Amino acid sequence: MSRTRKILMDIAAKYALPIIYCTVILRLIVSVFMINEAARYTLICFTAECLLFGLFEWLKGKRVLRGVIYLALFSLSVFIYFRLLMQGYERTNINYTDWFYVDVNEVGRVDEYFYGTMIFMTFFLSSIVYYFTIIRYRASGTMLALLFPLFIYAKRAQTINTFELTLLITVFLALMVHSRLVSTENKDRVVINRQYAAALALFVAVVGAVTMFLPSTTAQSKLESDKSYFDLTLSRNSDYTDLNDLSSLRFGSNDEGIELFRLSTSENGFVYYLRRQGFDFITDDERWMMSRDITPYDFTQMSNEQNELNSSVYVYKMMRELADSGKYEEYGLYKGEYPDEIYSELESIDIRATDDFAPTYLTATMSLEAESLRDYTKIPHGEIYASTLYDDPNNQPPVLNTNFSSYIEGSEYERFEESLDMEYDEFIEILDTAAANGDIVPQVPENIKALHDIYTDLSDYEVDERIVELAQSITADKKTEYEKAQAFVDYFEQNGFRYDREYVPSDESIAYFLFNSKRGSCTSYATSMTIMARLSGLPARYVEGFSAYERDRDTNEVIVRDSHAHAWVEVYISGMGWVTFDPTIADYQTASSDDDSVFDFSIFFQYFGRIAIVLGVVFVIVFVVLLDRIIELAFRISLIFTDNTDRILKLYRRTLKLLENSSGKRLAGYTPHELLGFMRTRREADLSYVVELFEAACFGEYKPTDEEWKKAYSIYKEEYKKLRKQRTSRAAEA
Repeated sequence: MSRTRKILMDIAAKYALPIIYCTVILRLIVSVFMINEAARYTLICFTAECLLFGLFEWLKGKRVLRGVIYLALFSLSVFIYFRLLMQGYERTNINYTDWFYVDVNEVGRVDEYFYGTMIFMTFFLSSIVYYFTIIRYRASGTMLALLFPLFIYAKRAQTINTFELTLLITVFLALMVHSRLVSTENKDRVVINRQYAAALALFVAVVGAVTMFLPSTTAQSKLESDKSYFDLTLSRNSDYTDLNDLSSLRFGSNDEGIELFRLSTSENGFVYYLRRQGFDFITDDERWMMSRDITPYDFTQMSNEQNELNSSVYVYKMMRELADSGKYEEYGLYKGEYPDEIYSELESIDIRATDDFAPTYLTATMSLEAESLRDYTKIPHGEIYASTLYDDPNNQPPVLNTNFSSYIEGSEYERFEESLDMEYDEFIEILDTAAANGDIVPQVPENIKALHDIYTDLSDYEVDERIVELAQSITADKKTEYEKAQAFVDYFEQNGFRYDREYVPSDESIAYFLFNSKRGSCTSYATSMTIMARLSGLPARYVEGFSAYERDRDTNEVIVRDSHAHAWVEVYISGMGWVTFDPTIADYQTASSDDDSVFDFSIFFQYFGRIAIVLGVVFVIVFVVLLDRIIELAFRISLIFTDNTDRILKLYRRTLKLLENSSGKRLAGYTPHELLGFMRTRREADLSYVVELFEAACFGEYKPTDEEWKKAYSIYKEEYKKLRKQRTSRAAEA
């Protein structure tokens, strides 16, 4: 057993740190491309490393064969790498460099690229680490492996979190010290024991602690601060200049607080939700997709006025005319139910953009008054293309500098929404009858039905059952459609949710946001509400745009920055049309990274986490260093709870154990007198009185008196340091 243990200890002393170091590096690389499955693939890489290290060790003594086999394995890894890259491109048509440098949520997941990259990386990095730590110690060669993840993260403009970076540096330092000491080029013999491990751990812990608490730089590269910096074909604010097929990433803010445009308004005190675009379907990775060719909901054959079915203003006016006609009282639609004053006031809004912000769409409110624009094109999602408003003869992008009118949605509007009690079936019945009577065009009810089907659809999305149950519980006692939608908004406000643009969780699912972290940006709030609204039978769409609330104190203009990009929800209320709901808790309008008066709890927890790491390392070091003393203290305490005979027996067994641990020899077969001789010659210790009492108690059934026990225990304590004294060299115990 001792021989096996010695072999295992020698293997661990030689290979443990190099393999751990290589595993930490591969873990960082895996996390870039497979963050949700990082643990599983890291374990696979670790297993492959162990096998490769074993193979390299076997080949070490075979001078010619080792070169041939290594070149064959290297060629095989390269062949597999390029073969998988070809298969990945054939299957997805996604360029490898795009996959390598851009977030997977933007370009898509390509498993062949990942497998090929990790097969090559695992073989190549294992080779480097093995050679420069086992065969020939070279610090520069070992550091070469460390540069791989740093290069990848830098090229992708991503940051390594504090814990992982500290772990990487700590393991690297430990490996450097260890490799230097045990290198075959080092002529001094080094004994790998508990004291060596504790000293090494103490060194790297102190260095790691100092590294963690040093203030980090706040400087950013151009690529970190602006991902489109090197794209000369686009504006610096290209993220916001055009419509996208996919919604924004749910995690990781990339804004700089750059001013995009300003609003001059005739009213004060409002938060303006300026639409950019709406989305229709949710993807498997819980991002929203915009479909520009929804055929059942096609307005191309309708007039601009009829096109306004997508606007709550038009629906309201249409329903008011039907109510005032008196023809539909039998359906519950009475005169005066839609009062004139709701949409009677208009405000003028002037938009003036900065020089480098030239969007292809008009940022406008949902209650825009269409006649205020001389020409416009509106698609089913509610977007208005600015390119149709401003034709530039030089084919330059349109300049966002215009004026439009918007209906004021004040307190009367909100009261009407809350009081409206109309179900979808009642709404459709009224529209069908009105179409049959010729009061509205036949396309109106058909398009509303298509709209309902599209924006309640979740057939391609696998919904977590807990979300279904949550949606049902939130709307259980709510009667009207408006009450149900507002209940979702209230739920986030009343259940401990936090707004945090910078937060990136380990699990990015909506279920984790709703039931675990309760922390995220507007995209998580809006996505959650849209899903739950659809589960409750409410037509809902996810919308992105700008939340305009910052006012210039000097000019009273509303300033809109890239950091004001926002996501919210629009719910189609029967009899009312699309209504805006903002489920993001109100803190987002006051949250600012530049506000020094607000205590940043994230920084507090970040430093608390660092302190916890250091304390944990210190605890392990103290425990390792003092382990013998802790065991001895426990032994001495245990003597209190037994009689003198058992005390003497335990004292002899403890003496035997101490001598075995300090000498590395098996002494269980020694007679008491042989053990005495061993102590006298090897430790210069004399416990003859303790041994005599042990023989009398063990073989003669003698019961020692209290005075005899005290004398024996006193001798043991005096000789304790000699018994536990560690060997200083292998020759000393020969």
